[in-house]
Amino acid sequence: MRGTWILFRTLKLSLFFVFCIAKTINIKTCTKIEKYSMETEVQNGQYMCNDPFRIEGRPVFGGQIFSHVIGCALKEIEGYDVVTAQCIFQDKTDPDLPIIYRSTDESLGKTVKMVKVEVLQEKDGVEAVRAVGTVLMQKNKSVIMQEKKKYIETIVKTQINPLSEYFSPGTTDPQKIKKMQTVEKYMESILKSKDDFEAYMQTAHKIYSGADVFMLRNKKCPFSRCVGYKLRLPKGEAVSLPKKDELNRVYTYLSFISDEYLLESSLIGKGMCIVNTQYNILTLSHSISFNNCEDFKINRPFFYTMWVDSIQNNMANCSGMIVQGQKVYANIKQTGKIIALSRG
Repeated sequence: MRGTWILFRTLKLSLFFVFCIAKTINIKTCTKIEKYSMETEVQNGQYMCNDPFRIEGRPVFGGQIFSHVIGCALKEIEGYDVVTAQCIFQDKTDPDLPIIYRSTDESLGKTVKMVKVEVLQEKDGVEAVRAVGTVLMQKNKSVIMQEKKKYIETIVKTQINPLSEYFSPGTTDPQKIKKMQTVEKYMESILKSKDDFEAYMQTAHKIYSGADVFMLRNKKCPFSRCVGYKLRLPKGEAVSLPKKDELNRVYTYLSFISDEYLLESSLIGKGMCIVNTQYNILTLSHSISFNNCEDFKINRPFFYTMWVDSIQNNMANCSGMIVQGQKVYANIKQTGKIIALSRG
């Protein structure tokens, strides 16, 4: 852990042009989050984000906090890969207050560590916990070998690629993207309410994601879909990074987008979207588990298949996989509460 002031450059991604879903706004007034900083305080293991985290009318949302939690763990523990991460959201954030991420780490044996991160905001001298995150990390294979220790590989089993539900075997990335629809066309064909569609397009997900986004419905299940991403990195970030920094960028990028569209899938099956006038969805928990991400290419198209496992007692349980080529790189789980909006 370090007590000096350092910039959190790993998370400086164009994807952080987040979107607003709280109310209808003029997107030209939105504050972009291209270059914010997360800096350490004198106290070890504490990071503070002072710059704006949101656009007008929208507080910090789960994908931002979740990726920041993983970012804190990567800053605390060098030479380790992220295995899993989980975040429980306890309270809504105040968009006008800085967010403090306070982390502690604990060794679990010789090659595994656990980083716990409290997400805090302080008002009038009183701290309030907004979320609690846990990141499980394993020492990188190359680091073990650099320490002149023997790395023993035990059992290997790859995951089944789920894209066969959407694409024929041998379909190339350009062919997959061509088969998909833009977000606008997809939503226009899905949403039952014209007002919902107009409100949705004003949030303009694609404008803030820093990526070209495409969607494809699952013909067998209305509560499932596939989202395709083609990242558009700014010129200064398009160059290749050192291997460690590139891997960290993959972790933070995938953890950020893992929050996009997933819970909304529980409404899509009923012809609604996240900005509908009937329901709101409150994220309660979010988790991601990574397979080996060293060969993930940030500038190559990838696909996020997502589905709803169940909706019972107003609780939506959703799952997803992030796939590039033939490999599953991440598994995502998310639980949210569906709340009926007042019509009075």
